[in-house]
Amino acid sequence: MIVDAVMTDHPSWLSAGNGAVYRAMRCGTSVWALTCTPAGSGGYGTAACLLLGAGEPQVVDVLDPATLAGENAVVAPLQEAGTVARWRNPDLWDALATSIIRQVVRAGQARKLYRAFCQAHGEPVSTPVGHTWLFPTPR
Repeated sequence: MIVDAVMTDHPSWLSAGNGAVYRAMRCGTSVWALTCTPAGSGGYGTAACLLLGAGEPQVVDVLDPATLAGENAVVAPLQEAGTVARWRNPDLWDALATSIIRQVVRAGQARKLYRAFCQAHGEPVSTPVGHTWLFPTPR
């Protein structure tokens, strides 16, 4: 899959020095490592979803703004931005905790708190691009 942009709004996304972005996520008993590397044209090339256990494939939503209809003032900037990919968060506990953290503080501070909490209490995960941590389980 080649997209122009990857939504990295979740605080677990990290940046590698080469422009790649990566994160780990839990889905039931499975752990997935997601890595997206830049393509030559400024977008992101084929995103690798590496399964570190057994389980269902991760769901990614891809929006091609060329299919949008509406007022030109709204649609035109989206069409210029190109296709966008966003992975769904399959871990309800992570999703709830992330939204609670984000409601209380600004985005930069929320990322910092989220990552510190994961490093202190989460499970470490090695990806092909870099090292990261999963959000702790409720236990």
